[in-house]
Amino acid sequence: MKKSKFLGQILRLTLAIALVVSIVPTISTKAASSGWIKVTSENKTTMDENLSDVSTLFDNGKEEYIKAFEIAYHAQSSERYIIGKKGTDYVYCDSWNNDLMCVKKDKIEEDTYHTYYYHPECTVTFDLNGGNLAVTTDKTAGGLLTSMPSPTKEGYIFTGWFSTLQGTEGLGLYKEYNASTTIYAHWHKWTGDETWVRATTISDLENADLPIFTSSVGEQFLNTYYTADSFPEDADEVIIGKFYKDGVYYWTTSKETDASGKLSTSFYPYNETLAENMRDKIFYVLKDPNAVAPAPATPAPGTQTPSNSAPSTSMPTTGNTSNTSSVSEAPAPVLTTTNLAGEQISGWDAITKAISTQTKEKQQSVSGANQDLLHVDASTVDKTIPVTTVKAVSSSSLRGLHVFIGSSDAVTFLAKNDLSGYKETSFDHKDTITGHTRTIEFTHKQALGATVVFHTTVPVKSGEVTVYKVDANNNKIRIAKTISTVNGQVCFMITETATYVLEY
Repeated sequence: MKKSKFLGQILRLTLAIALVVSIVPTISTKAASSGWIKVTSENKTTMDENLSDVSTLFDNGKEEYIKAFEIAYHAQSSERYIIGKKGTDYVYCDSWNNDLMCVKKDKIEEDTYHTYYYHPECTVTFDLNGGNLAVTTDKTAGGLLTSMPSPTKEGYIFTGWFSTLQGTEGLGLYKEYNASTTIYAHWHKWTGDETWVRATTISDLENADLPIFTSSVGEQFLNTYYTADSFPEDADEVIIGKFYKDGVYYWTTSKETDASGKLSTSFYPYNETLAENMRDKIFYVLKDPNAVAPAPATPAPGTQTPSNSAPSTSMPTTGNTSNTSSVSEAPAPVLTTTNLAGEQISGWDAITKAISTQTKEKQQSVSGANQDLLHVDASTVDKTIPVTTVKAVSSSSLRGLHVFIGSSDAVTFLAKNDLSGYKETSFDHKDTITGHTRTIEFTHKQALGATVVFHTTVPVKSGEVTVYKVDANNNKIRIAKTISTVNGQVCFMITETATYVLEY
């Protein structure tokens, strides 16, 4: 009996293993999207007929295409995605080597280590919407366009390609096409006589008739028409246009340039943050003379002009920005505030009390901070943030609490958010950085009971960043898609301490 039971257990185990083995190939050969077709001996002829020549891509635009490919598909190293032909060879995008590689047709069947897919070419028609362009159609490679042409139109500026004639969310090189598609050029009336108008509220921006740019065209427009010297002398930042992605954002730039002398665009992920920064710094908006202009905002008599000494930031600054000059003589406590007006304190109990008594006026008087957030440095100690401290934020006059929890990492508790359900949480975590990803893995995984802003940095400046949360089954769920600042800063909302992957 015992022997029979033992044999039965062995049989069940064998069947279970067989079942797992049968599932593995299905998992490993899953294509990046439904547009990709697995290469078989039966469909090689069809593949030949549906692939475009991508020889010229090796000489012009390869790096941009590879970046767009990774954003679009997040391909695995065990999979090879054929995007077109180069002579008699097939060209695939190799995510492991971050390059375009070639393979012979007969080598595909011999390769037992990789699964091959191809994406049939599609025709994309450019509706110029009154503009001019030498070529009005193009073929896709791997479901993507290899470039986005720039048409012209007398008296207008080109603001990008969009999926519809009236749509607001623009298209980039990472847009996948699975069938013949028409995309539409958008335009903004331009005379060259536009002027700068002081802006102090979001309403000023809404009434300015700003162009709606796609991400790539906005920066191109800026460096075509403007230099840092063309901005008002007292401007901290200027607003040059709008950007739509799950809502409206405003393109902004400062007078700072990169190593090549180019101005860089960025945008505020939250209009509430922009509105608050507009009270602290001097903003101008580019005014279309054909639109109804809001009256220029001027400070009330006797009002001090806001200081422009603070660093330009779309959200609370990541990393330790402490004002060391004011506390240079004090020894470093175990856990300290970094921008408390007039004093430096340590310990969560004292910090909680300070939150309750600190005012915006005192906070904004801190040299180098110029914001109504209380900064706390917990990067080298226990990163457990007490409930009493967080709940004190809700009833305080401060905008929030900004806690540094590691190298370039921070969390912000905003008073406007509902923090009443916050559960005491340790924000201890590990950062793992590769060439194209940054993984933030929290040690203690739990629900926060509140919405918190998480800040970090990536090596990509003013570049697209996709944020994923890894669930219990190790599946990546996209929770945000944003653009890093000119300094590589990124922020996104979290409701739990989980594992997050940033791809860029």
